Amino acid sequence: MALKVLHIWNTAGVPTVIAKFMDRTLGTTSWVMARKAADPFGFTKVGTVSGSGPLLFGLSCLLEARKYDIVHVHDWYAILPWLRRVHSKPLVFTAHSLRFKYGWGKWSKYIGRADLVTVVSTNLLQGAPEGTVLVPNPIDTDIFVPGGQHLPGTALYVLYNALEEARRYATTLGIQKMDVLDRWKEPVPYERMPSVLSRYEFFIDVRRSTKVSDEIIDILSKNALEALAVGCKVVRWDGKVVSGLPDENRPENVVKTYFDKYQRLVGSRTAAGTQ
Repeated sequence: MALKVLHIWNTAGVPTVIAKFMDRTLGTTSWVMARKAADPFGFTKVGTVSGSGPLLFGLSCLLEARKYDIVHVHDWYAILPWLRRVHSKPLVFTAHSLRFKYGWGKWSKYIGRADLVTVVSTNLLQGAPEGTVLVPNPIDTDIFVPGGQHLPGTALYVLYNALEEARRYATTLGIQKMDVLDRWKEPVPYERMPSVLSRYEFFIDVRRSTKVSDEIIDILSKNALEALAVGCKVVRWDGKVVSGLPDENRPENVVKTYFDKYQRLVGSRTAAGTQ
C-alpha cells in the first residue's frame, strides 16, 4: 500500500516539490495544505490553498491528518502539540525560516512533539534540537531547466536588505546592467520565475536577514538555486561565482532521503503498536 503523506504549510513551495517528485518516483500519495495569505506567489501546485484564517485552517489540518500515515509540518510549529494530542501517527517538522537560527529554545516545547526535526540549510543547525537532520531544499527541475537568453553582462538581484553590496559585486565583476526585483512589491508568480531568471547571465545572491543587521546570510537562497538550475552564474554572499545546481538540491535525491526517514518512522510506530 502506498505511503500517504500530508504536508502542512508550503514554505517557499518546497513541500509541493517534495510531494510531486516523491509521488512520481517513489509511489507515495501526498497532499499539501497551505493558506492563501501565506502563498502570494502561487507555490501550491499539489494540494489545496485555503482562504480561511489560522484557526479554521488549523482545524481543517487536524481533520485531514486522519487520512495519512505521516504528517510533515513546515515552519508552523504551533500546530505540532495539537496534532500530537489528536493523532498518534509520526510527525516530522522542518525549519525553513531564518528565525529558527535564534529561536530554537523559545519554541522547543512545540518542536519537541515531532518525531523527527530537519532543517533546509546548515545555518539552521545552530542551537537545533539533538538529532536534527540537514535535508537541503529541492529545486523543481521540471520547470527550472537550462535555457534562455542569459544576456552577457547582465545580472538580477532580488532585493533582500543588501542592495549596496549587490551593486559593489556587480561593479567588481564588470556587470553592465543589474536589475533589482522587489518580489513583495512585484510578486512575480512562481511559474514565471524560470523565464525571468533565464534572461540574465548572473544572479547576485547577497542578503541580510533584516535592514539593520550587519550579518550577511552565508548560504545560497532558494532563488539562487533556481537560478543555477536554469543556467545562470550565481554570485554568492562572499563574491565567489558558482555554476550548476548541486546534486544535494536535485529533487530525486531529496525525496529519497525523506522517503527513507518516513518509512523508518512509520515502521517504528507500527512495531511499537504491536508490542
